[in-house]
Amino acid sequence: MTRDEIIEMGKKAGVFTEAGYCTTVGIEVAERFAALVAAAERAACAKVCEDYEWVSGHRLPSNVAMAAAIRARGTHPAPAQRKPLTDEQLAELMMKTWGCSSIAPRHAPEFARAIEAAHGIKEQA
Repeated sequence: MTRDEIIEMGKKAGVFTEAGYCTTVGIEVAERFAALVAAAERAACAKVCEDYEWVSGHRLPSNVAMAAAIRARGTHPAPAQRKPLTDEQLAELMMKTWGCSSIAPRHAPEFARAIEAAHGIKEQA
């Protein structure tokens, strides 16, 4: 895999900016990037199996089966997308933490949203 291919996958996953600079990412973005890299590597390995000529320039059926098995390794379901806390859930947590949501630090909700954002948790559009 070339450096350019890695950067391109990083852009698709949100790890790199369009200019190729690395961003601060949450776990979901890192997981997407890892999945893209793994998929590219599986595809390359499967192609080696399919293209390997064993007998008189012919591919064996087992090569095709091995390639299919390699590609199938990436078909597990994606992890569930996490959602931000609702304002009500956030108020309940502040109540549990400070005994009253009105005495919580005034920037607590913004701080909670910043933590969510840093972990890639955002409202789906």
